[in-house]
Amino acid sequence: MNRTDFENMIEQLFSDARQKGLDYIEINSGDLHEKVGGYPGKDHRMPICCDVMRKKMKVGDIIVNSPPKGNGASLTIKYKMKKSCLSEMALSAVGILQPQILTAINLFLNEEIYEITANMVRDKCISINSSINWPGRIPAICNGMRNSLKCGAKIISEDRDFGNFTILFEVSSTSDILKPINSSKISLNNKFTTMQSLSLNINKEYIEFKLIPIKIIEQNLENIWKGNNKKTLRYYIDKALDEKNIRNNPHPLKKKASSLKVKYENLLDFKLSDFINHLKTNNNLDYLLFLNKYGDNKFCRYRVSDFLTDNGIYCYTLNNMIMYLGRCVKTFNERINVDYGKITPYNCLIDGQATDCHINSLVNEFYFNGELKIGIYKMTGSSSDEIKQKEKLILNHFSPPWNIQQK
Repeated sequence: MNRTDFENMIEQLFSDARQKGLDYIEINSGDLHEKVGGYPGKDHRMPICCDVMRKKMKVGDIIVNSPPKGNGASLTIKYKMKKSCLSEMALSAVGILQPQILTAINLFLNEEIYEITANMVRDKCISINSSINWPGRIPAICNGMRNSLKCGAKIISEDRDFGNFTILFEVSSTSDILKPINSSKISLNNKFTTMQSLSLNINKEYIEFKLIPIKIIEQNLENIWKGNNKKTLRYYIDKALDEKNIRNNPHPLKKKASSLKVKYENLLDFKLSDFINHLKTNNNLDYLLFLNKYGDNKFCRYRVSDFLTDNGIYCYTLNNMIMYLGRCVKTFNERINVDYGKITPYNCLIDGQATDCHINSLVNEFYFNGELKIGIYKMTGSSSDEIKQKEKLILNHFSPPWNIQQK
C-alpha cells in the first residue's frame, strides 16, 4: 500500500459525492485507511494517509479535527465539492489590484447584493484598502468585473469602462459561486469544535493556519488621540526641530515644524490633544498634520484567547480569504492583543503606529461583514530569520489587500 492507493480512494469518494450532488464531503483518516486496507494493524500507513488528505486540500476546504500529534485516526477534513469560483480567482489572481477587486465583488455576493456597478466596487475597494487611488482605476475595476463572467455573471449595461458598468449574478447560481462553508460550529461525533483551519499549498509546501475567533470588547471608539494629554504643542514642535532627531531619525513634521510654530505661537502651551481638538472642533484640517493617516479613524478593542505564548505567522481572514498577513517574533498576545487590539493615544500621532491603527480600524469596520477571524501558523522555537522567510514565501504568492507595503 502506497500514496497512490490513498489518492485513488479519495478521488473515488470525491466522484461519488459529486454524482450525488453533495456540497461537501467529510473524510476521516481512520475510515479512509480502513477502506484502503491495513488498518487497524501494526503495519499501518497512517502518516502517509494523513499527508495525502492534507495535500488534497484546496482553498475553502477546512480541517474539522486535527490529532494532537499531527497524524492519527481522528484527522477529519471537510472538502468542498462545489468550489468557490470567485474566491479561488481572487487568491490566484496576478498583481495587486485584481485580487482586491474580486474580493470586493465577493463581499457584495455574501451581502446578497447581486446587481453590481463599477462605482459600487470602487467604493468597496476603498473600504478594503484606501491606500490605492481607486477612483482612477475604473478600467481595472471593469476588467475585474468582466473576469467574474467566468463565475456566472452577465453584463447588463454598455460594455465599456465607466462608473455605471454593471454586472448581474443570477440569484439561483450564487450558492455555487461564492459562499464559503459557514462553519462557526461543526458537528463532530455529537460534539462541537470551533478550531478550524485555512490551508495553503505553496510549491507543494503545506501551511495550515488555525482560525480563531476575535472577541470584540468595545467598538466604534472615536478621538482616541484625546487621551494624549502629557506633552504640549511646543514640546512636540521643538522635538521635530531638534537637529539630532532630524539627522538620525527625521521627524515626520520636520518640514512644517517651523511654519507651524509661527502660525500657532499663541497656542504653543496647549496640551497637544487639546490643541488637536481645538483645530478639529473649528474645522481646521491642520489637526490632521499631527495624526498618522489612520489616526482619526474609528477603532475598537478586541482580543484573542488562543496561542497567546506562541509566535510565528498570523493573518486576518474575511470569509476564508486572507486580508492581511504578518509575522510575530515575540508572542501573539503582544502582537495581536496588545499592539493591534488596543489603540493608544500615542499610536494615533504622526510618529505613532500607523499599521496598528490601520488594522484595528479595519477590524472595527468589517467585524460584522462576514466571518472575520485570525489565522495562526505556529513557529514557536523557530528563529526570527526562519519566521521572516516563511512570511516572505507566502507574500510572494498572495497579495493581501490590507498589507500597506503592497500598495
